Amino acid sequence: MPELKEEVRGFLEQIFDDFLVDLDVAIEDISWIEEQMPLTSKRDLVVGFSVGSMGALAFTLTEVSKRKKLSEAEEKEEEAEIWMMIKRRLPEILESVERELNK
Repeated sequence: MPELKEEVRGFLEQIFDDFLVDLDVAIEDISWIEEQMPLTSKRDLVVGFSVGSMGALAFTLTEVSKRKKLSEAEEKEEEAEIWMMIKRRLPEILESVERELNK
């Protein structure tokens, strides 16, 4: 079963790094939600938005870069690997969100 190539993993890690560096922009982009509905946790909203955005970026980039069709099992394995990359970085995501919200 195929794993993400090292260069693809490295590229995705860089995309995730860039997303966290520009987290203030993401927070601004979703600030309208707070104006439209009461939030019980802005932190949870930003974390969920961040994880979802990182996943969407990763899946879009890997889908565009594919040169051959993967089997359904291979696609599921690739998706699982991407989610594991994001899960591994969850403490860093939480730390970045906390830091940005407490500025």
